[in-house]
Amino acid sequence: MHLTILNRKVLPDIPSASGIEIIGDKLFIMGDDSPWLFKLDDRFEIEGKIQITDILPASGNKIAKALKPDLEAMVSMELNGCNELFLFGSGSKSPERDVLIRVNVDHLRGVKKYSLVEFYRNLRNALGLTKDEINIEAAAVLSTNLYLFNRGKNKVVRVNMNDFISYLEGNEAIPSFEFFSVKLPALNGREAGFSGATCIPDSQQIIFTASIENTPNWIDDGEILGSFLGTFSVTTLKNSFAPDCIVIKDDRNNTSKIKVESVAVRRRISADCFQLCLVTDNDSATSEIIEAELKL
Repeated sequence: MHLTILNRKVLPDIPSASGIEIIGDKLFIMGDDSPWLFKLDDRFEIEGKIQITDILPASGNKIAKALKPDLEAMVSMELNGCNELFLFGSGSKSPERDVLIRVNVDHLRGVKKYSLVEFYRNLRNALGLTKDEINIEAAAVLSTNLYLFNRGKNKVVRVNMNDFISYLEGNEAIPSFEFFSVKLPALNGREAGFSGATCIPDSQQIIFTASIENTPNWIDDGEILGSFLGTFSVTTLKNSFAPDCIVIKDDRNNTSKIKVESVAVRRRISADCFQLCLVTDNDSATSEIIEAELKL
């Protein structure tokens, strides 16, 4: 597996990028402390935004940390002929971050908000996580299943997407799920934590990102040590598995001190080569988008 960085661009008007999805030739980016979902064209210029929370910044473009819904995971799907995005709060603070926001992106309208308090409580208990260890950072949909990635302790959760949507709409009880512990690589003695995920179209493969900060917990920011990109097949999921990973390097072949928060497949170049878009959170008022080529 080899990753080549093709281009980098600062996004000065998008704070704390935490998720990216690509639908057609449009890119959708959210930030964990931003009240807006941003729509970008294929040149990475903002062409629209939609307000997705009722909480607005007192000043600037960032919601205060104590109030933010901490939207960290985003996934797209087509439902009833419409393109929708599901934006998940991290669950790291209840009830403020136990939320899901659902957006019809065809017309940048139709924003719906759901409580995930009971779902996250059930998830936390089943996975044996403390309140400080649940931190949903990534999501992907492959076939009929939704995959959620917990960062506090690296775990992958698999739940039937139809059952999950029925639960959201009040038609079903909390859906059953499977979960798997994952071993990720380390830098400076600190294990990486999941930060983003997407599926490779027409395959059983998931691409994910993981990052490392020099911090004693999964909530506070710290010195950025680097990020990894990895892949695995959902057919091989099992407890304590170690997926293939590579550290993301700069053009001098040094570990790049960036915090990659999410990844999306822009296009397939060949059977085993893909153009990716990644977003980083600079822990400031800006973010960055990176174009890269992944050779499996």
